[in-house]
Amino acid sequence: MARDSVIQEKPSDTPRVGVCFFVLSILVYMYACEKIFYWYALGMPKDRKQYFKDYYSRNRDTKLRYQNEYYRKTKEFAKESLELLKLLEPEIYAKKQKAYKDYQAAYRKKIREKRKNQSK
Repeated sequence: MARDSVIQEKPSDTPRVGVCFFVLSILVYMYACEKIFYWYALGMPKDRKQYFKDYYSRNRDTKLRYQNEYYRKTKEFAKESLELLKLLEPEIYAKKQKAYKDYQAAYRKKIREKRKNQSK
């Protein structure tokens, strides 16, 4: 009995989670639609090619900085992985090194032949 009375004493006007989520999702949708409207109606220039060309030229330094950082991190990771492989599994490391050297030799031979044929 006491338990039922405690449950009934809760105020009935407390917001429900579902209703709050629904209202919030409507607000987010309206905000997104407004942004899209401004982008296409007001913010997007008529010459889209020129806009994107300018965009990439404006952000060129940032993109190059990101690419260089990514390349450096990837190179370091590969180098560290090979060092660990050399310490832990020398046989596998030797096989990988041999396969890499064979690939490089075949590639150089192919390029040499291609250049020889181009010069004729």
